[in-house]
Amino acid sequence: MVRTASMAAPSPNQATPHPQEREWVESARAGDRDAFARLAGLHGDALFRWACHLCPDINQAEDVAQETLLKAMTRLHQFTPGTNFRAWLFRIAFNNFANQIRAKKKSEALIGDVAEERPGLLECLQREESLRNITKAIAQLPHDFKEALMMRVEGELSFKEIAQVVGTTEETARWRVFRARRMLVDLVPEEVPHDRKAKGPLPLQKPQKGGAL
Repeated sequence: MVRTASMAAPSPNQATPHPQEREWVESARAGDRDAFARLAGLHGDALFRWACHLCPDINQAEDVAQETLLKAMTRLHQFTPGTNFRAWLFRIAFNNFANQIRAKKKSEALIGDVAEERPGLLECLQREESLRNITKAIAQLPHDFKEALMMRVEGELSFKEIAQVVGTTEETARWRVFRARRMLVDLVPEEVPHDRKAKGPLPLQKPQKGGAL
């Protein structure tokens, strides 16, 4: 099971890497399974919640998260020390999900049809009324915008890291998050979470070069 004892949202200090994360990564790369288990415990909840926004049901989300951790454990030699470990996990998860969609295209609906049926966070986190309101609003966002927003909010990734995960430009990643927030402001203005990592002015127009919206 990927889900840990608590399914609460990540605490603000998760924007800063755990002080022992680098040590755990080095130990895990050297074959220490306990060290990798600590890394899985550190990032597993955020990974699972994000997968819930990608997948049609919780079981598939859990499969994606578990497969991601298994692949990460066997590919630790491919991780670049000193870079964002969570972003690396999210990139593996995104690729896993894309592979699942491609495999199902022969017998199921197109990716666009599946994307329209994704549930929100409600099935994963049944908490306060504000979460239910946000969930309903997030479910209405276009898939690309929702995907980028959840990597920003749940995964606490930088715009550059989001761009690397989905294969677009940093400018486009920033634009998608900005547009997603503007849409949420229209739907639930009192519930939109504050982006603690945003710096500088928000983009005023869509990107003109590089990366389709």
